[in-house]
Amino acid sequence: MSLRARIRDGDQAAFAELFDACAKSVYNHAFRLTAGWPAAEDVMALTFLEVWRLRGRIDPEGGSLRPWLLGIATTEAER
Repeated sequence: MSLRARIRDGDQAAFAELFDACAKSVYNHAFRLTAGWPAAEDVMALTFLEVWRLRGRIDPEGGSLRPWLLGIATTEAER
């Protein structure tokens, strides 16, 4: 089963795998958007919270989820 499908099904280990693979990219992106480390930490946390909340919308097939994560981070930074 793909990582996407496992996350969609609520597999916490798969979500942790996604976090480990993408957290640094999301954090750096958030810092570029907010120009502050504390704000970037908040955006990163909110991004992964939103990803967990929206996991049912993930297409089980496809490539990297990184672009989707960065889009969510952008939305969170603009709030």
